[in-house]
Amino acid sequence: MRMWEERQLVRLRDNPGREWVLAALFAGVGACFVALPWVSTDPVEPLMGLAAQIVGFVGLGMSAFVLRRSPRSSVRIDRAARRLWVSRWAPWHRERVSLSFDEISAATLEEERDGDGDPCWRPVLTLKSGAKLPLTLLHRHDERGLEALCRRLNSLIT
Repeated sequence: MRMWEERQLVRLRDNPGREWVLAALFAGVGACFVALPWVSTDPVEPLMGLAAQIVGFVGLGMSAFVLRRSPRSSVRIDRAARRLWVSRWAPWHRERVSLSFDEISAATLEEERDGDGDPCWRPVLTLKSGAKLPLTLLHRHDERGLEALCRRLNSLIT
């Protein structure tokens, strides 16, 4: 996540561009395979056409799966108002959460394993109620950078 500091405002934003490009590739290839039986100049055997369409629909499904897991997240912190807003945007869904600094216990890192078994992290707000609110849904391998981000967030909200 990138951070910009102004006088009383702090903004954070993640960049799911890599994931969105991957989703576009899945969608493009999937659409080509779905359309293959109808646009082919040579006759396509029914079984081959069905197989191409199955592969195409799997590609389109993977595109939707990747997009669902990678909305764009932004955080706005107003130090004067002692409030924090977390916004998520995806083409089909928008979400906005507003919290007072008094509701937040700390900013911490949440660890997960990627497909290769390597650790990756994302910043999470732990609320005084015990609930956890991820600042981004994307996990990254930059533990030091994310720890520094959490330290800075903790200094802002306390």
